[in-house]
Amino acid sequence: MRGLAVLAVLLLATAVGADDRPQAVRAMEAFTEPFKVIELAAPESGRVASIHAQRGSHVKAGQLLVELDTQVQLAAMKVAEQRASATTQVEALRVEYKRKLRRYETLQELNRDGGGTAGELLDAEAETQIAQLNVKAAEEEIELHKLELKELEAQIEQRRVYSKIAGIVTEVPREIGEYVSAAEPHVMTVVDLSRLRVTFFIPTEKAVTLESGQHVAIHLIGQSRTVDAEIEYVGPITQADSGRVRLDVVIDNARGELRSGQRCSMGEVQPQRAAMKPETPVSSVKSR
Repeated sequence: MRGLAVLAVLLLATAVGADDRPQAVRAMEAFTEPFKVIELAAPESGRVASIHAQRGSHVKAGQLLVELDTQVQLAAMKVAEQRASATTQVEALRVEYKRKLRRYETLQELNRDGGGTAGELLDAEAETQIAQLNVKAAEEEIELHKLELKELEAQIEQRRVYSKIAGIVTEVPREIGEYVSAAEPHVMTVVDLSRLRVTFFIPTEKAVTLESGQHVAIHLIGQSRTVDAEIEYVGPITQADSGRVRLDVVIDNARGELRSGQRCSMGEVQPQRAAMKPETPVSSVKSR
């Protein structure tokens, strides 16, 4: 029994020594996180045809990252292009329309001079209108083929995944040849580390004194370093169970010197920068 008591005392001492800081201090600590984490997804199902970035690659916004197989769409595009550019039938129908129109105009002249019959004139007019409608129908069909071509181009574009932000690729869960389904469309993860976000949960009495745009000092515990951060968001709601308010601050990391996942704590809030007052003009010295 005495041995168990000694062991319990040792374990308690070890636990206290590991982190003997007050709970209020530990509650004001958090970790740096990427400013944005984008899990890119393919909008359609298909086989991965090519991957243009790997883990650790720096990518730009709008850069092509992943392409799904488009062989079927490309074959359909060739057919649609051929149909959209085929004007032979339209030209033939236009020639037929002109021939019908000339015959109708000739019968009109004969009818004015007392020749021909009214039935022949009506038949010629109907044939002319039908020929005109045939030309219009053929032209509309070509326009439909052009729309089909644009639709196929859009389908091919839907099978390409572009980066939405400038950042670093951290995950590529797919390999070339793997199938991407609607249930699991994730193809790549890109993070924005040009800025880092830190989320604290602070007491309400402290939160009511803060507002967006203010600057605070953030202590990077692992590096024994202090950096400036701007308050991005002060939560309007106090959590009932803890009595704390969410506070998001953003640290500039354009040089990439800081890492995500670092433990940090919040220091004092810096006073608002006062507007520069115009200097009072110096009175001119009167000459004696």
